[in-house]
Amino acid sequence: MNEFIYSTISAVIAAFTAWVLAYKKNRTEVERSEIDNLEKVSEVWQRNADGMKLLISDLLNATAELRKENLSLKETVYKLEMEVSQLKAQNTKLYNKLNEIKSYADTNGNSTAVHIDNDNTVRKQSEDSAAVS
Repeated sequence: MNEFIYSTISAVIAAFTAWVLAYKKNRTEVERSEIDNLEKVSEVWQRNADGMKLLISDLLNATAELRKENLSLKETVYKLEMEVSQLKAQNTKLYNKLNEIKSYADTNGNSTAVHIDNDNTVRKQSEDSAAVS
């Protein structure tokens, strides 16, 4: 009977030891699997972060180029506005000068008169065509 008790106790101790070792092994495998999964997730996030860094860098470069181009275009528009303003002033002076010439020609009875249409078209008129108009 003592042998039976010793056999049973040693079987229980062996089973318990096997269960404890198996539990630790399974727990270690689960932890290893979790660590592997975390490493894989970390790699994916790292690749995404690297891709985002490149994208942000490209976008910042494109933005800087667009700002330069925008500034250049604003300067061009400003210069063209100034040129238009100067040309308008010059056109007004020429228009006034033509009106003076027309008035002078009309008062002196000159055979060739300058006619300015309503649309600011300037043309010369001889006496024959001036009489018809």
